[in-house]
Amino acid sequence: MNRVTASTEISAPPEAVWSLVCDGNRLPEWLTPISQVRSVEDEGVLSDGSTVKVKMVGNVPPGQRVSVKEVVPGEKIRLVVGPAFAHALGIAMRVDLKLEPTENGTLATVDFTCHPVMGGLQRRISGMNMTKHVRSTTQHLKEAAESAT
Repeated sequence: MNRVTASTEISAPPEAVWSLVCDGNRLPEWLTPISQVRSVEDEGVLSDGSTVKVKMVGNVPPGQRVSVKEVVPGEKIRLVVGPAFAHALGIAMRVDLKLEPTENGTLATVDFTCHPVMGGLQRRISGMNMTKHVRSTTQHLKEAAESAT
């Protein structure tokens, strides 16, 4: 498995960051591999088992989705991102986000984990660079959360 991690300190309370993260309609604001939300269940609130149909950046075929696999409210969320076939085969990219309160706000840690086969396909098809996207995801999360408070 290929795994890339990045962290950032956000000048906003964990509750504000969590509110942003759990709004499926706002995924493109912070999760940079996602360029557009096509449809989201449950009025946009992400919870265990939620699915969001999305358009991903780059030259990626339609049929991309985000599935919520684990939620610990206010602390962490696990998303699985990719095409339906990758979800079915268990090789879709995993995005783990962990939030920890700090003296000045929130420490957000983002992990992108990708199966070697799927990672190679992502790079060839879309030009996606996991290292670049995990870093830009943490930066976009910081900017979106801080501008909302």
